[in-house]
Amino acid sequence: MILDRLRSVSILLSGDIITIVRMLSTLVEIQERQLENVPQEERKGIATDFTQAMVQCGSIVLKDKYRSAWNEVPSGSQPRLAASLSDSMEKAGLLLAKTSPTEEISISQENVVMDIVPASTGNATYPNLTKAGTSPQWSDVIDRITLPPVDRQVVVALYNTLGDYFNTRPEETIVNSRVISASLVNSSSTESDLGGNVTIVLGHIKQDDKTVNLSTSFCSFWNQSRGNWSTDGCTAKVTDDGHTICECNHLTNFAILVDVIGHKDEFALHVITYIGCIISIASLLFCICAFLGRRRVRCPRTIILANLCICLLVAEVVFLAAVDKTQNKTVCTVIAIALHYLFLAVFAWMCVEGIELYIILVKIFNLKSSRMVYYYLLGYGTPGVVVGVSVTVNYLMGLDGYVTEKYCWLAVKNYFIFSFVGPMLFVIVVNIGVLIMTLKIIHTKRSSRKLDESRGKKIRHWVRVSLSLICVLGVTWVLGVLYIVRETIFFAYAFAIINSLQGLFILIFHCLLNEKVQDEMKRSISRSGRRRTLNSTGSVTTFRQKLGSFSSTSSHTWQTPPSTMVTSYPRKLQGTRLDHPIVIPRVQLPNPRY
Repeated sequence: MILDRLRSVSILLSGDIITIVRMLSTLVEIQERQLENVPQEERKGIATDFTQAMVQCGSIVLKDKYRSAWNEVPSGSQPRLAASLSDSMEKAGLLLAKTSPTEEISISQENVVMDIVPASTGNATYPNLTKAGTSPQWSDVIDRITLPPVDRQVVVALYNTLGDYFNTRPEETIVNSRVISASLVNSSSTESDLGGNVTIVLGHIKQDDKTVNLSTSFCSFWNQSRGNWSTDGCTAKVTDDGHTICECNHLTNFAILVDVIGHKDEFALHVITYIGCIISIASLLFCICAFLGRRRVRCPRTIILANLCICLLVAEVVFLAAVDKTQNKTVCTVIAIALHYLFLAVFAWMCVEGIELYIILVKIFNLKSSRMVYYYLLGYGTPGVVVGVSVTVNYLMGLDGYVTEKYCWLAVKNYFIFSFVGPMLFVIVVNIGVLIMTLKIIHTKRSSRKLDESRGKKIRHWVRVSLSLICVLGVTWVLGVLYIVRETIFFAYAFAIINSLQGLFILIFHCLLNEKVQDEMKRSISRSGRRRTLNSTGSVTTFRQKLGSFSSTSSHTWQTPPSTMVTSYPRKLQGTRLDHPIVIPRVQLPNPRY
């Protein structure tokens, strides 16, 4: 009767969905009691017809055209309703299994497939979607469950859209696979009768959706007593963008859950990234001007820091403008290669800074000789070699290593990311080693009094600042790699915040706390103040002169030519050496060079 009604209607409301699911649950209980009073030879036919009708009802209720009705059900009630529907399908299958203990039965509908299989002495995989009579929409489905040898019948059901209504915390995690269930006949426990673990293969439904983190896929089962998903007893053995393979030590409803990047988080991350990168870019611009704009500040160490800032600045601009432009594969590859080179160059110049500190301390060669040529080769040439080799390997092996689904960056799945992580870790280790050696030499020279105290204090300060820069850049990109690999909300926020602070950190510790920069800033402020004072005095003098000229001219009070004012002296000075015009020579003040 319910099946006939469902076949005849074209519209269902949320109230209809709730009523139908409750009626199906009640019908199973009634049918189970009635079968006890039916003769043994008639039970099989009745149970077969009933189970087939139940599967058809379940398939109709799960049609896409009724999705809006499901969505109108209160979100807190959807998972319970979905669990009740699955439970009714399972109980109907168990009724049929009891009447056919040695037969293998398959029932296939548009949204539900059910296999009822007898006891087996070896591993068996279900459902059999290649069997004749299976609906064509199941032909490309890879979902299956492999059972160990069992001594009783098993009922396996696979649901096409049921997982969409099984989301208990849709703002955090969602079901990203079909739901598959398995249960043993006449078993009160989900695990005590199993001879080993079950293996479940489930394909991912959302594979190109940027709102989910496919790498966070985890195997889950529906805990009927708690009314939520749990991972107890289940582990993910293999996972990629397309599917996940799980192992569990019990039977029930299984599905794959993934973390969700909600719209609020996505918006917040965009705001943090944009504001942070703008602050970082402004800070780096100030540093570059401070390091290169004043000659008094300019030295090998500040030139090194300026090049580091330039690389980081360009990288931040490219990152901000184009890291997510994945629509065009060729353009995205070029962007990824540029970012790969620029960020490697940042670490290369950081390594150069450590080398410069060591050279300053131990004076390996004459400090007056130019070594910047070698520094440029190391800072820009080495990253070019690494990126060149990576691009060549990527092209020859066809790895698609410079394109990911979400970002124009190095791929993780083929381990191409290590062409960045490897050099980065190498530079960090080398720099830490150089700084430790530097501190050791400082300690040795101080002990033997071969190092001036003020110079030693300055170098120790440089070492601490350099070490902190290593920590900031290192932690930033460790978090960045972890976010790319795991894509969790925590790593997303941590990377966005710390990445935005890189430029600000360099501004504070390498620029504003630099003694030479401080001296130049004070000198510039002082000169600016003097200019304002002189300009103000000059303006007043000019105004007074103009006012005097105007008043004298108007009253015709000029009695002596202006030249007389220069050559006219008191009578007692006439005929002396002072009886000449006094010429005050102009003194050219030295112009300080910066």
